[in-house]
Amino acid sequence: MSAGVRLERSGRVATIVFDRPEAKNAIDLATMDALDRIVFDLEGDPEVSAVIVTGAGGSFVSGGDIKDFGRIVGSNAAREMSLKMQAILQRLSELPVPSLAAIDGDAHGGGCEVALFPDIRVAAPGSRFIFKQLDMGLMTGWGGGQRLARIVGYPRALLWLSTAATVSVGDALSQGLVDEVAPGGNSARAWAESLAAKIAEKPRASLVAQKAALSMSQRLSPAASVAYEAERFASTWGSEAHTQAVARFLGRSRG
Repeated sequence: MSAGVRLERSGRVATIVFDRPEAKNAIDLATMDALDRIVFDLEGDPEVSAVIVTGAGGSFVSGGDIKDFGRIVGSNAAREMSLKMQAILQRLSELPVPSLAAIDGDAHGGGCEVALFPDIRVAAPGSRFIFKQLDMGLMTGWGGGQRLARIVGYPRALLWLSTAATVSVGDALSQGLVDEVAPGGNSARAWAESLAAKIAEKPRASLVAQKAALSMSQRLSPAASVAYEAERFASTWGSEAHTQAVARFLGRSRG
């Protein structure tokens, strides 16, 4: 049986594709294990400069697979599954290079949570975020509630989650949940691929330093985070990429 998720590569861009068409890309326990292995591989891959997370077949991810999750019995087992998926998604968010969620179609329940962990969200017109966890007698369990509150603010997150809201791409964009809507008839994946290709053209060491510095703004005081940014800036100064870029600039100036 397929694990339901695969890793594709194109140059320096890696794409995680959820592909379980019979379940609208719902995540079962085998898919969770396969995602864990994929993230592990990406953590140690110095050739990757950008990562895309997407779903095949016109859907993003429809949450957890209800049938398969029937094997999870009792609160202890539920907690273990929750903590396991939280850890996988947290590691995904902490990959050293920029990551993008490409949302074509709908994200349901836990699928909304998966979409929150990449750094940037790109959605197709007509896509939706369906926060159905409370309609299932549950709540967010993969860390998505905390992420949502940080992205859109506590009141908006509580409103969406407690009403099991269906959020249009327009509302998601206006509230900062979506960063870009794919233009001109592009799919979210196609537009994310074009953005990832631009990202991957940049010096990888600079990409890693820039992401690390920005992420510290969420963790440290303003004074500490700007000091950290200075340290990461210094690490790129005099690098081969910097030296070559300065030489090209001076060459053009003389010309």
